[in-house]
Amino acid sequence: MISLIYLIFFILIIEFILRFFINYQKKNFQWLITEIDEFPNFNNKNIDKFFRSSFDKNLGWLKRPNVTEFHDKTKKKTTFSIDKFRARKSKHSHLKKKIEAYGDSFVFGRFVRDQNVWTEILSKNMGYNIINYGVGNYGFDQALLRYERNKNKNKNSIYTFIGVVPETINRINSIWKHYLEFGNIYGFKPSFFFDGKKLILRKNPITNIKNFNNKKIVKIISNISKKDFFYDKKFKKFQFRNSYIVSFFRNFNFNCKLFARIFLFSLNNQKNKKKYLFPLYYSNNIELANDLYLDNKSTDLFRLLIKRYKNITKKNNSIPVIIIFPQKVDIDLFKKNKNNYCSFFNSIKNIKIIDLTKFLSNKNNQKIYLDAEHGGHLTTYGNRIVAEKIQKELKNV
Repeated sequence: MISLIYLIFFILIIEFILRFFINYQKKNFQWLITEIDEFPNFNNKNIDKFFRSSFDKNLGWLKRPNVTEFHDKTKKKTTFSIDKFRARKSKHSHLKKKIEAYGDSFVFGRFVRDQNVWTEILSKNMGYNIINYGVGNYGFDQALLRYERNKNKNKNSIYTFIGVVPETINRINSIWKHYLEFGNIYGFKPSFFFDGKKLILRKNPITNIKNFNNKKIVKIISNISKKDFFYDKKFKKFQFRNSYIVSFFRNFNFNCKLFARIFLFSLNNQKNKKKYLFPLYYSNNIELANDLYLDNKSTDLFRLLIKRYKNITKKNNSIPVIIIFPQKVDIDLFKKNKNNYCSFFNSIKNIKIIDLTKFLSNKNNQKIYLDAEHGGHLTTYGNRIVAEKIQKELKNV
């Protein structure tokens, strides 16, 4: 009996220490999630900023026209400009031959100057006006919806590109990015689902700023949690709740790495928080995406989105091209023969797919990619060699 009391007392002490440690570290790391993250605090100032700078009712988010901003996470500030059509500014907009490029931050060219983005290099080399409609963190679904919104405005494009990272299979399954990318609490988006017969669009759950009223946002989030693939698949798995000890062992291997990095951060007294934890979650998301290429529901959804893209471009007399931009972790998986997405894209017929994985796996990754803190985006050199490769591939279309 006494032994049992000691055991219970010991467990309670460990539980208390875990709770104290995790809640203390939450101020340093947005990726440590607990019960309070089910319904996070939406600061009025941040809500206003989001609606002024990037809210889009139909797409989730999109930079405002005539914006000039900079990425301040690199040692040297990198400016970028958005034109009146909400595309990245180009020196080649006067050229008559057009190509439209949609997709995520790898299309946009995050962390490189306007003139060093692969679309701008390709414009110069080919003599085309390549309109860069890339948007950070877009999934294939959002890129497709943006193209559909533009299809009557940008006619006579010889090619239409959609460029995405393989992780896009996560993004097309996501409704609220917070469940996938902890702390991204304003990342509400439209999504598609397959009802067994056809694709159905699930509209963005946020339609206006009034949705962030306390009662309304709680209702919206409660509804999303029943539909979002990652609420159970990831958010609940990584969340510390009820018994923190049970939560720790629920995701034991990851949490061991997590706590080791937090201790390392504390011992080194570093200011760069992102350096320690973000790469861990970044890699986990890519590995999760790699596994989803073996999930029939996810791949069926992706196939239907590709089919929709192909049909719409055909009606618009444009040649569809899909470009796959692997991230550094994708390259590592490819070299270890653990890559799943290449087989999926190889199985897609009657559409040109430029998968850059094998090409980039033979290059110097240190020259091609920025570090994981910056999402492993392409360097200026990486953008240049990608542009050259895409130009060669287009000759075979």
